[in-house]
Amino acid sequence: MNEGIDAPGVTGHYRLPEEAYVTLLQTRDQLRLLELLAMPCTLQDEQPGRGLTVAPGVLAQCFGQLARHLDGCLAQTHWLPGRR
Repeated sequence: MNEGIDAPGVTGHYRLPEEAYVTLLQTRDQLRLLELLAMPCTLQDEQPGRGLTVAPGVLAQCFGQLARHLDGCLAQTHWLPGRR
């Protein structure tokens, strides 16, 4: 990442390490994959009693993993006040 660039007129900014940025990208991609997996493939999948069945434990595991990834990214994010 560009360590020494300050945007004009910006009084402060958040700094995110590259590793945390990559984790955010991966988390976004995982959410998009889950979205695709949950989308109905046919009109019949929209009918009650049809479609994707996911055990609550599996959903909890997916959400827990995503939350841990986001927690790690947030823990690495730091506010840098602007220079005056």
